[in-house]
Amino acid sequence: MWVDAICINQTDLHEKEGQLVLMRNIYEQAEQVCVWLGEPAEGSVIAIENLQDSVGFGVAATLGKSVANTYMTHLSGPSSPIRNPTNGISWGWSSQLDMEVNIGDLRELLTRPWWTRVWVVQEVVVGRAVVFMVGSDTFAWANVERSLDRERKNMSLLHVPSATGPTQVFGTVLNPEVYSAQDETFRMMSRFRQLWKDGTFRLSIYELLYEFRRLNCTNPRDRVFAFLGLATAGGRELGIVPDYSNSTAEVFIQTTLSVINSTNSLDILNCVREWRGIEAPPSPAYAFSLLDQAKYHDVGAKVSDGPGTRPRRAWARLPPGWERIPAHAASEGKNIVSWSGFKSFVKGETARYYNHNTGTTHGNSPLEGKLPLPLAQHPARQREIPDGWVKTWDNLGRASVRYAPKPPPLPPQPTATAETAAIPSTESPFIIIPLPTWVPNWHTQTHIDPRPFLNWTDNTTRYAASGSTAASISYRRDNNSLVVDGVLFDTVVALSSPWHPNPAHPPITRRGAPALIMWENLALDTSVFSSPCPYASTDKGDREEAFWRTQIADFAGDNTPASDENIRTSDDGNLAHHLETPSSLPSPPLLAPRDSGVARMYMEAWYDQHPTRGSWAKHLPSIDDTASHNLWQLADMSIDGAKLYWDLHAELRRIAESEGTKIETAGSEDVYGEYLRRICEACGHRRLLITGRGYMGLAPWNAKIGDKVCVLKGGKTPFLLREEGKGDEGEDNVHSFVGEAYVYGIMGGEAMPGGKNAEGKMQSFCLM
Repeated sequence: MWVDAICINQTDLHEKEGQLVLMRNIYEQAEQVCVWLGEPAEGSVIAIENLQDSVGFGVAATLGKSVANTYMTHLSGPSSPIRNPTNGISWGWSSQLDMEVNIGDLRELLTRPWWTRVWVVQEVVVGRAVVFMVGSDTFAWANVERSLDRERKNMSLLHVPSATGPTQVFGTVLNPEVYSAQDETFRMMSRFRQLWKDGTFRLSIYELLYEFRRLNCTNPRDRVFAFLGLATAGGRELGIVPDYSNSTAEVFIQTTLSVINSTNSLDILNCVREWRGIEAPPSPAYAFSLLDQAKYHDVGAKVSDGPGTRPRRAWARLPPGWERIPAHAASEGKNIVSWSGFKSFVKGETARYYNHNTGTTHGNSPLEGKLPLPLAQHPARQREIPDGWVKTWDNLGRASVRYAPKPPPLPPQPTATAETAAIPSTESPFIIIPLPTWVPNWHTQTHIDPRPFLNWTDNTTRYAASGSTAASISYRRDNNSLVVDGVLFDTVVALSSPWHPNPAHPPITRRGAPALIMWENLALDTSVFSSPCPYASTDKGDREEAFWRTQIADFAGDNTPASDENIRTSDDGNLAHHLETPSSLPSPPLLAPRDSGVARMYMEAWYDQHPTRGSWAKHLPSIDDTASHNLWQLADMSIDGAKLYWDLHAELRRIAESEGTKIETAGSEDVYGEYLRRICEACGHRRLLITGRGYMGLAPWNAKIGDKVCVLKGGKTPFLLREEGKGDEGEDNVHSFVGEAYVYGIMGGEAMPGGKNAEGKMQSFCLM
């Protein structure tokens, strides 16, 4: 038996450095890897039995244990607090609440602290047999996979929407928070496990460090060290040697330099995602167990489904500072901010209500008799922990949801500078480490991070803005600056507002994204720049074509959809085409291979701007809109979702007929869905930029007018730099690194010396 926390002296940094290089071999050669998730919580028995069961979710899977049976009977039975047969709407949501009972505690197991540790990725990816332990119960990794597969099958009929399952439109699940099992980390690890087992594991250090930024570690240096054994090019090949004597800032800086020097590429700069000086809103916390959700809800409140409707009983959120507690907690003087135990709750004791604002206990809910009645909420909203409440875990892995209002904010702290970047600090998992602007911070992640333009799992190359050049850098240790060679292509003169899409309800057409309509107005406004339009005389068409290609961050290379002038119509009226070859750069097209005439038809369907009629795509309600839907209305919504496929076919045929041609609509829903996903990935959390020479592209949402569009040697995309001041005599001007950019027309090397769009000369940039 080998236990890393015991067999490695955690206080001896030198020993840890030597053991790190052995960890992969230890777990890879182990007969079995045991994962202890902690002790069971009050409702864990349902999740555990479902994981050990080979049939499926539901009450039948829990009959083996009387406690679980009692739990289900109390929470899902005819007289339970979640099943109030007041009217058809309440009955309609009974299955949803039953699902919350069945899946809620599985979600809790999949979000325990173990899943947030960076070191567990290597442990389970290379392990031959992985077994989970919760208390005295065990279940295999494969059992979790089967249970999650059963859940997805129970809630979905592939592309056919279901009244009780998720509505899928063009391959995207609407309102995924309703049906998500919170298994994103598990699914990613499962994918990596399968690749490792098949011998096809080819992950770059970029993907590992970037994708797992959301995981935690006691020592932030481990955000790099934990993945060196998994990367296709390991630590030794990249020149990265674990050294805990260096500060976290020094580790991140040296990692960036080592990767650039060993790969001759600036790809790692495409990972910069730290929004300095801009405070992003915190991500919400969730309680998945109904036992925890009931603490901040009145489970039998009168609610309204809107004007003119009859009140019904349902869950309603309590006012700020109020908590629902078991009756005995108040009468026996026990801790009133937590439940005393599972058995007390299932006995059906009358609940009391505690007001933390006044320190008083009440027999009735503060919502009782109050007008206006609270509006009904979707059961999925019950998981969102309200302000003033926190979710913590004890050292046995069990979650606790309790009321704990935040203390007054601390006075503002002084801003860190590049000079202080290498100074060790108290490195809490929640502190943003001061770094030079060109160094990716693997210690921070926000929900408004745009997806990288580069796809490191794809062996082909999407872009080559700097052509075939290799990175040319020099590092100045005295001030942690990086000098890079490249060309100044242009300056940003106009920016749109940023588009932060709602991932829970992606737009079906552009009518659902008003910000992107404003983008088009800016893209086609030639008054914002003084030079002739660079797209008017090119072989890639006009400014409108440049805009739709920008929205999908169109690839550069042989398989890029052809321009309109390269389209010809065959005798039978069907579109035929040949693809020009603007460069020898190999890259996959968005939809292989398609001409721009067909692509433009899909984009016109996305624009959805017919001058005389409304939208071809019927609006589908959000989860808040469906909170008061009965079974028939939910079924109608599912039918509307299915009907969208036929409406798309009709719209594409209408567009083709208006242009005097034809289009094949079989499978068009998958093609259109690919466009929607590509638009969201390319434009999400970004701005549209216009340069002084009239070029358009995509910039990080924190870009500013005046930022410089630069193409740096070894970079596959352009980058935005911001001039911060003049350098000393004979020195380069100092810039901060803003982030990666997409500029249509220079993604294949056209801006480099000798390229058809080149104007700037090679120079050096000093990045602070």
